[in-house]
Amino acid sequence: MSDTIRVLSVGVKSGTVNLKKFHSGADEYHFLIESTTNAEDGINNLDKKPIDCILSSYELPDGNGIELLKTVRDNYSNLPFILYTDAGSETVASEAINAGVTNYVPAETNNGAELVDFIIEAVVEYRSQLERRRMERRYQAILDDPNLLVGILDTDGRLLEANHTAAGYIDSDIKEMIDKPFWETAWWDEKTEPLVRRKVKQAANGEYVEYEADLTDATGDPYSVTGAIRPVTDETGYVVSLVVSALDITERKIQRRRLQEEQQLVRGILDALPDVFYAFGPNGYLLRWNERLETVTGYSEDEIEDMYVTDFVPNNEVVRIAEHF
Repeated sequence: MSDTIRVLSVGVKSGTVNLKKFHSGADEYHFLIESTTNAEDGINNLDKKPIDCILSSYELPDGNGIELLKTVRDNYSNLPFILYTDAGSETVASEAINAGVTNYVPAETNNGAELVDFIIEAVVEYRSQLERRRMERRYQAILDDPNLLVGILDTDGRLLEANHTAAGYIDSDIKEMIDKPFWETAWWDEKTEPLVRRKVKQAANGEYVEYEADLTDATGDPYSVTGAIRPVTDETGYVVSLVVSALDITERKIQRRRLQEEQQLVRGILDALPDVFYAFGPNGYLLRWNERLETVTGYSEDEIEDMYVTDFVPNNEVVRIAEHF
């Protein structure tokens, strides 16, 4: 499947250069050409349609290619712009370079095949820049997350960067932590160091690893985190860096512990009752019961978990009692 390159041709005379004619040397690319005769129409087309590259003549009915280039650079700073002109001169070339032209191509010294190569090279680089910026924005969005502790490690485990959220948990300057083995930084203690060292090594070998740890913050208060270490690979699959992320789950663990304590208290009260007690949901299956129910019925806890409320009722009473339930 070919990759489409959308070219906006401005003021280049029809027949002067036929990109499709010279396309055979680059079969993986397919050119879509949008042609206009003047700069104003070119700008209008640029605002309406996605364009990968502008191919402009120097002499235009409503100005010149340098003026068009400056207008384009004001709004599309990195869009490939190739000045293809019959009016080649050192002065024009100098002006074009100063205005940020991607390539200056005198028509008299260039054939169509070379021009195709220039366009492809410029578009490939432009798209790579766009992808890098997208990745940088995603990376920055992760680093700026106020709820997530994030660090970037080299493949040998050295800390390269950490976000402000992570810095708030230690009584040290982040700069002092840079280039130190991650397991030796102030986030960890002697108990957690072996765990972190092992997890970093696993991630450096290409494995996605998760962890959970109980730690102490800069004020000496305990906190808990759950997180992951993700290997970052290049296009060949080679691990080039590691991303460490952690979420503070201290409050979650506190709530879980309180709930467990409350459940134990309720269970203790229910088990102390001399009578059978059980509760069931709208679907008729049991939700909670005391030990007295197990003793009286002879069923185990595992068996009761799957029982319907009328399973305890004599067969000749099921219909009548089910109506009351």
